[in-house]
Parts: sequence; C-alpha cells; structure tokens
Amino acid sequence: MAKSGFWYVRFYDNVAPVDGRIERGRLCRKLAPYCDRYRSQRDVMPLVEEMLQPVNAGACLPESVLSVSQFIEDHYLPFVD
Repeated sequence: MAKSGFWYVRFYDNVAPVDGRIERGRLCRKLAPYCDRYRSQRDVMPLVEEMLQPVNAGACLPESVLSVSQFIEDHYLPFVD
C-alpha cells in the first residue's frame, strides 16, 4: 500500500507485550519510498517477500509462538461468539 510517499506492508505476527502474554498483533512496516524504482506493487513485492521470509518460514523465537489452547481461548472462541 502506498501512502504519504512510501510503501508499507501490513501483516500479523505474535507479539509479547510487557506483561509476557503472547498476543496476535497487526504490524505495519515501512518498505520503500514511492519513486520511479518502486512505482507499482509488483516492484515492491521482492522487498515484501524478503521482509516476511522469517515470519513465513516459522523462524520465530519460542516465546513468540502461541500454543493451540492459547489460540483457541484467546482468538478462536471470541471470534466465534
């Protein structure tokens, strides 16, 4: 998404706030300036893939992974209700 002269990527990842509880959070990262080199979404896709490669590969810290019970209790059941 291009906004304010820059390309951004939004994605979900597990985050650990100060209290130590693991939560699913929506993150936004600035990729590149909107310029001749990065004019279209296709131009910035290699940057997106590079940035999200560790997330998609599952190369996460142990404390940043939700257990199945945590996911069901904190995310799935509230969504179903």
